Amino acid sequence: MTTTRTRTPLVDVLRREAYLARLSLFMDDLPRARRRSIYRDLRAELTAAADDSGMTGAVRDLGPAAVLAHGYREAEGRPLPRWTLGALVAGGVVALWVFTTLTYAMGLLDASRSATAEGDATVVTTGSYLWNDITARSSADSISVESTGIGFLLMLVAYGVVTFVVARGWRAWTR
Repeated sequence: MTTTRTRTPLVDVLRREAYLARLSLFMDDLPRARRRSIYRDLRAELTAAADDSGMTGAVRDLGPAAVLAHGYREAEGRPLPRWTLGALVAGGVVALWVFTTLTYAMGLLDASRSATAEGDATVVTTGSYLWNDITARSSADSISVESTGIGFLLMLVAYGVVTFVVARGWRAWTR
């Protein structure tokens, strides 16, 4: 007697893949080849376990994705960098930097527009913020904002430094 394998229902596939997606958020620090191997094995184990207790039970038996990922990271035997966390924190720092710089520039532009409302000449307002010289020009029919300086270059350097420090990037070279 031969048994034919039935196709896994779509709901079970979605449930399994949702769990593996949550797990991938916590396992980004593992080497890519190791992660792929783990996902392949877990996908096969979950599919096999679903035949016995259903996909909901199989996923529940694995436990929370964060705890399982922590176990895999511990099994790696050495502390690993957390590149995703570093990139997220550095992205937040850069977003804050850009937001505050744009807010400052908009304030200069508002001051320039206010002065333009009183007369017909072009009004130039200048200021300096986070190593950028910002110039706002306003006339009756146009407005412009210009930024010069090394601020945005420093922002890129800050992104790299914050990423490396928060991620503990030196762990990539230590054993």
